Amino acid sequence: MESEIDPKRFSKEVIEYFNMVRSEPKKFASIIREYKQYFKGKVLRVPKSKVGIMTKEGADAFEEAAQFLDSVKPIGTCQYNVGLTHVAKEVVEAAEKTDDPNSLDELDMDAIFEKYGRFTGAFSRAMDFGSKDSTMVIINLVVSDGDKSRGQREGIFNSELKKIGVW
Repeated sequence: MESEIDPKRFSKEVIEYFNMVRSEPKKFASIIREYKQYFKGKVLRVPKSKVGIMTKEGADAFEEAAQFLDSVKPIGTCQYNVGLTHVAKEVVEAAEKTDDPNSLDELDMDAIFEKYGRFTGAFSRAMDFGSKDSTMVIINLVVSDGDKSRGQREGIFNSELKKIGVW
C-alpha cells in the first residue's frame, strides 16, 4: 500500500527543488540524467513506483533538458507566498472538476488573485498531474515532455518571478 503524501512537506520539497533548479541548474542536470537509466523505450519506470510513465519523447527529452540546464546561468530563488498557494489550490480544485485541461485557460485569474491579496509583476502557472515524488514534479516541468516550446521550463526560468505558491 502506498503511503499518503503529507501535503505541507510535499509542497515544501517542491519549492526546494524549484529553487534548486533555478539557483543550481548544473546540479539539477545531474539529477535528471540519473533518471535516463530508468527508460525502456519511451516508458519511464521510476524506482519505488508500481507503474511506468509513458512519455512522448523518451530519454532524449531528459538529455535535452539536462543540456539546457548545463548551459543556463543560475537565477535567483523564489520566496514562498501563502496567497499564491491559495491561488494554486483554487486552480488545482478547478482542474479536478474537468476532463479538459485546456478549460483552465478560461479561468478568471484576475478574480482568483483578487481574493488572496495584491500581486504585481510576472506570473507563471506550471502544473504537473499525478507525480507523487517532489523531484519528479520539477523534472516533469523542466523536461516538458511533448511540448516543443518547453513552456513550463520557460516559466521556471523567468527571472522576473520572485514568489512561489504550490498546491
